[in-house]
Amino acid sequence: MASSSTSTPTPPKKYDVFLSFRGEDTRCGFTSYLYDALKRKQILTFIDNELVRGDEISPSLLKAIEESKLSVIIFSENYASSKWCLEELVQILECRNNNGQIVVPVFYLVDPSHVRNQTGSFGDEFARLIEEKALAMNNVQSFRSALKDAANLSGWGLGKSEGWEQNHATRVLESCYPSALYNISTLIDKCLITVSHSMIRMHALLQEMALRIVDAESKNPGKRSSLCVPDDIVHVLKKKKGSDRIEGISLDTSKLSREMHLESDAFAKMDRLRFLKFYGDHLFTGFHLPSSGLKYLSEELRYLRWDGFPCKSLPQNFCAENLFELSFWGSKVEKLWRGEQDLVNLINCDLSCCECLTELPDLSKAKNLKVLSLVGCNSLIEVPSSLQCLEKLEVLNLFRCYNLRSLPSRFDSKKLREFTMTKCLGISKCPEIISRNMKKLNLSGTSVRDVAGSVTCEHIYLGGCSNISKFPEGLRDIIDLGLSGTAIEEVPSSIQFLTRLQILDMSGCSKLESFPETTEPIKSLDTLDLAKSGIKQLPSSLKYLVSLRNLNIEGTPIRELPELPPSLTLLRARDCASLETISTVNLRSGWIRLDFSNCFKLDQKALSADMHLKIQSAKMRKIEMMLPGSEIPEWLSNQGEGSSVTIQFPSNCQQLKGFAFSIAFLFPSNCQQLKGEVLRGLGCCVKTKTGEHEDLTYVSTLYCTPYCSDHTFLWYDAAVSENRFCKLFGKENIFSKYSGNEVTFEFYPEVFSPFVRMTKQELDEIEKLCKVKR
Repeated sequence: MASSSTSTPTPPKKYDVFLSFRGEDTRCGFTSYLYDALKRKQILTFIDNELVRGDEISPSLLKAIEESKLSVIIFSENYASSKWCLEELVQILECRNNNGQIVVPVFYLVDPSHVRNQTGSFGDEFARLIEEKALAMNNVQSFRSALKDAANLSGWGLGKSEGWEQNHATRVLESCYPSALYNISTLIDKCLITVSHSMIRMHALLQEMALRIVDAESKNPGKRSSLCVPDDIVHVLKKKKGSDRIEGISLDTSKLSREMHLESDAFAKMDRLRFLKFYGDHLFTGFHLPSSGLKYLSEELRYLRWDGFPCKSLPQNFCAENLFELSFWGSKVEKLWRGEQDLVNLINCDLSCCECLTELPDLSKAKNLKVLSLVGCNSLIEVPSSLQCLEKLEVLNLFRCYNLRSLPSRFDSKKLREFTMTKCLGISKCPEIISRNMKKLNLSGTSVRDVAGSVTCEHIYLGGCSNISKFPEGLRDIIDLGLSGTAIEEVPSSIQFLTRLQILDMSGCSKLESFPETTEPIKSLDTLDLAKSGIKQLPSSLKYLVSLRNLNIEGTPIRELPELPPSLTLLRARDCASLETISTVNLRSGWIRLDFSNCFKLDQKALSADMHLKIQSAKMRKIEMMLPGSEIPEWLSNQGEGSSVTIQFPSNCQQLKGFAFSIAFLFPSNCQQLKGEVLRGLGCCVKTKTGEHEDLTYVSTLYCTPYCSDHTFLWYDAAVSENRFCKLFGKENIFSKYSGNEVTFEFYPEVFSPFVRMTKQELDEIEKLCKVKR
């Protein structure tokens, strides 16, 4: 969010609640029910029903967040697949930290720990976004931090309690403290802990009381049963004051103010240690140990998490038999241990970002292992064949193991549901997977030539697999198919039998020149992305894709568009230099966004006239269209030079059909300064003779990237309350306040940068580069 060099007061609160959600997941279900319930209670709630997949966030949305007393974040499976949602989340947390805004996270059919750690299917969507959008590292870190902070918030936004994901807490207690597991229900009955949104929480006052009880065990921290106060932990470890009374240590390393130099026998006396957790918001690299590493860790350990573990391996005599969870995220470990270990209790193993890890141990006895994450293990060359025998394995993540060369040829786990080996550049063959529970297979950025015929799953991503030249077969259950950047030349007509297919991404398939005619419509297809492919022609049967909402043909050599399906709400045809004609768009949805930027051969007058007819039909609620050139449509009655227009409102605004504007953006020949992550929008100030005015910042995805030639934007909002224009002014206000009045609309370019910090002076200089006329 752009910032000025001077401080600004907290904006007034216009809304009670702001809803942040992923539209395609919850718009027609949970979110709409929640909105209706809030509305019935007369709680003024901001909800944007006009967003489409892939949009950039707009300043008007940021303003709505700032003007809300409370934000509800509805985390769903695909929330992290939207850059818009994540930018929204960052802004919400900024308002929480700076202005004390209340924030309530809701976990809708998603595990809170997956949101917190970006794992599972939630994490897969986030990883896919990073890859597809080529996000800068500072943006990725900002999003990761926001997701973690939001997932750690109390479910009711009280800010006075901390929580732990229920299933995870149950596994820890069951393994480390079996008797405590029995007492959970008793504590709930006595209201000493609560379970909400799958999170177990204890009020801060009760936590404080629990700490005092533990402190009362001994004045010497080394003789207490558990340690979680940073100063106590530092004292015990540095002074080697531990004892066999210590059963648990939990240290938030972000609270450490200095580095820690430990001796190799720092844990030598802690024979009963079961729980060891060193974690933090950011990777702490301040632990220092002798080159020989640790000499001892208790064989009673059940839970071992040490982010940034500084040693090359665990102690030579370490026994891992009791471990059920091992997490060494971002550690310097090269090899976990020597020899064979009985890992019968191990369920979760996370070695993500262990860039020095060169070898995995024999996992043949880890019969209960469910999750193995090796994300970013760049030094790992092979995965042991023992993995193929793990019958309970559910998730295997090899994302960005760049140097991996060898995989088992087959995985026998019938429970495997997620397999990721994105950017494993040395892998040329997909292993055979027999599981019928497979949900996601991500082979993006590998050297594979085809997908094993036995793979049956709902989501397959092969983006950037340049060796794949044939459309995959046997995908009867597929919902989301990513084939961007492959060498596929032809789509078979049998695609019509993929009855569950919703998303097909073939962007960047430069050898693909046509799409097949089909006799049976793909009734489920929602999104078809052919951007920057070699597509020259689309079939006449396209109009029968009755659910198609999003069509992207950006940057293709296509010359004409056939009749489009009536369900379409977004057509991206930017940079289609050869596009000359487009058939009539028979719309059923009531609103459409058409981007014909830089389509210089297109008949602008014909398209504008067609939109005029649609507006007159009274069936359209919303139209946005971007065209090259600076010519304002003749059917708009109030025209002239300059950036403002004055009109006389009818005496009876009940007859008002809507608002239609056409604005020309005039750019200088040298507009290089506008490149980068700066969004341009349209500002509108409405004034009356009495001096009353309303401001509207309107940003459309149709002009979020810079152009170096004049372009015209056509915008129509019907006079219905859910549209942005009427939502801002209030439909009732239009009827009473503006009836019979002379009203002036002033337009101006809006400049905004979501990540680059810019002063007001810098923004003003960029804004001067483009002019507006209506």
